[in-house]
Amino acid sequence: MRVKRAKNPWVEYIPEDWIECHLRRYTRLVTGGTPDKKRRDYWDGGTLPWLASGEVNKKRIEAADAYITEAGLKGSSARWLPAGSVVMALAGQGKTKATVATLEVPATCNQSLAALIPRRDSLEYRFLFYYLDSQYRNIRGLVGDQRDGLSLTHIAGIWMPLPPLPTQKAIANFLDRKTAAIDALIEKKEKLLELLAEKRSALINEAVTKGLDPNVPMKNSGIPWIGEIPEQWEVKRLKSCLAQRNDAIRVGPFGSSLRSSDMLGTHTKVFNQRTVLDRDFTSGENFVSESKSHELSSFLTEPGDILLTTRGTIGRVALVPQGTPPGIIHPCLMAIRVDKRLVSATWVEQLLSSPLSLSQLTYLSNATTIEVIYSYNLREIWLPIPPLPEQAEILAAIEKVRAKYELLLQNVGDSVKRLAEYRQSLITAAVTGQLEIPTEDYE
Repeated sequence: MRVKRAKNPWVEYIPEDWIECHLRRYTRLVTGGTPDKKRRDYWDGGTLPWLASGEVNKKRIEAADAYITEAGLKGSSARWLPAGSVVMALAGQGKTKATVATLEVPATCNQSLAALIPRRDSLEYRFLFYYLDSQYRNIRGLVGDQRDGLSLTHIAGIWMPLPPLPTQKAIANFLDRKTAAIDALIEKKEKLLELLAEKRSALINEAVTKGLDPNVPMKNSGIPWIGEIPEQWEVKRLKSCLAQRNDAIRVGPFGSSLRSSDMLGTHTKVFNQRTVLDRDFTSGENFVSESKSHELSSFLTEPGDILLTTRGTIGRVALVPQGTPPGIIHPCLMAIRVDKRLVSATWVEQLLSSPLSLSQLTYLSNATTIEVIYSYNLREIWLPIPPLPEQAEILAAIEKVRAKYELLLQNVGDSVKRLAEYRQSLITAAVTGQLEIPTEDYE
């Protein structure tokens, strides 16, 4: 294959018989609008598909999540886009900006989407989609500040390599076939990840509620959501397992006690929700001054304290590791200190992480779901408690299970990552002419 150096700053070489052009030469660029949300006649009973920027994550849009009425279309800057267009998110949270999708049905869209309508005699829309998808990071880099949105001017000036139309269609056919196979394999592996995580949780939950020996004599716990427990175990409310002190359960300081401006100090770290979710007690930038730390000394943690998220993503738990310097708990957390003569803090941590605890909290809250965990409810939940030596034995077995499944999850996760990287490199190679396309894809 003879090649030539490309004018495109994102592509080094292209086949000699390909041309290069700016997108504006072979596409018509339009954007849309949003009908007034206060006008119910623009929305109620709507039958016209209307796309928001998040729909690009479907990659192939065959139906809209929202619909507007004819009045909404006429009363706004929304406009019809033909099937066979490519839509790109101009803005959006996270990774949405610069993401593209093919439009397989006529639809309208909002102002955060750009539609690239190709000249059918010169540009295959699927080839255009794959090329823009391959240049996702470069396109995002067209705006210096990641908070800024893309514009039609940015998109119009993008260079793209353009092979003859039959070659474009062959490349699109090849990539349709190959990416579908890769996506199917990725989906299977992602389902395997879910199953492995569920299996791990089920094994751990079984261990902390039934023990390790399936043949041990059992007895009725007297608690419906716990059921039978080993004969030598007890059931206790959490409040009976707490350290003998008034602050055995502490909720983070509310109101004006700990403001954002207070967390710009350098002396004592503030443990927040991210600390618990990541089980990371070293990272983070929120600290308070020495004087503020002294003022909030009743909210300081010790190694062995259990931290529980009480708002937002609720019910996540982490144990403060040994050797961790004292930290102030954020208002979204609760700190729990147990009586270690009765129960291991790690044992309680495992139970609080299990469905057993969340189901009880939901029941005690008289709700189908809960948004906030309150200390007075938490104190009342029932916990199965084996003798301390058996707690240690079960926890050691759980650690082995966790290590085994973490390795499996990491291996499958790495495989998914490699497949995604291969998929992307395959697309890039195909749309820049680095691959010989099989003749079957020209049909």
